Amino acid sequence: SAVELGQALEWLARTGAAGGQPLRSFDALAEIFRLAPGHLLFSLSRLERDTWLRRIYSTDPVRHRPGATKDMAGTGYCDAVVRRRSHLLSRDAADLRANFQDHDAMIADGIGCAINLCLQYDGQVVGSANLLSRPGAYGLDTLAHLSRFAFPLALLVAQSAAAGDITSTGLEGHG
Repeated sequence: SAVELGQALEWLARTGAAGGQPLRSFDALAEIFRLAPGHLLFSLSRLERDTWLRRIYSTDPVRHRPGATKDMAGTGYCDAVVRRRSHLLSRDAADLRANFQDHDAMIADGIGCAINLCLQYDGQVVGSANLLSRPGAYGLDTLAHLSRFAFPLALLVAQSAAAGDITSTGLEGHG
């Protein structure tokens, strides 16, 4: 069953009061989302300019390293999340192909669906929260549940932008 929003916010508030922010809060959210709805990968991306994203958190930092940048111009993701400021549900491989330029790698990794939450703060898109899972794992009900976390996530991403890059590796570049 889905972790209730109230429980999750209490957990996040306790975590957020501790040191090591925002990484500890990102880890707490990854665990909340692992419990429900589940994920193969959870990452947070910050919109840095126009269509460029910088990954600031990943549950798989070796294969999807924080600090990596990606231009999302011309993708369904960019149209939905950046331009229309809406959440994006990719239900299957066809949707992944339509929405992401790296769809072949995603599918090869066993990813069959994705949810990308548009994170907005102070009238601006600041980034996205990205949950990727096995085929058939997410639907509209999952999107509705997760969308309630968009603003707390936006606050954390905006705070990380104010603090500068939070990558522990300090790596720059694409990936």
